Amino acid sequence: LSILMFYIATTYLFTTRIGITGPIKVMMISMTGLIAVLFLITFWEKISIHASASWALVGLLCGVSYKYTGLLLMYPLIVCVLLAGLVCSARLYLNRHTPFQVWSGAMLGFSTALMALVLFG
Repeated sequence: LSILMFYIATTYLFTTRIGITGPIKVMMISMTGLIAVLFLITFWEKISIHASASWALVGLLCGVSYKYTGLLLMYPLIVCVLLAGLVCSARLYLNRHTPFQVWSGAMLGFSTALMALVLFG
């Protein structure tokens, strides 16, 4: 809850006081929304927030590379996919989550970030 409040305050201040616009604003709002959804889901089901966050970064990079085709993001995207895979593997190896919890967190994070940038970026 404290992280969610921090994200809400930061997003509010950056968008209203500083005047961030465009894709950065969409990224900030989508990540704040993702944290809110994860906070609510945690009451019913344990979901991997680590997997969700790492795959949200992959989704953001995919969305940026889709919207701005002139950017060469293949190498950063490959590195982020490998790191996200390592994060998910670590959660499973440490027995902190089940495969369902890791996969659902990864899909939620990736789809939220990608759809936010494709639709609103």
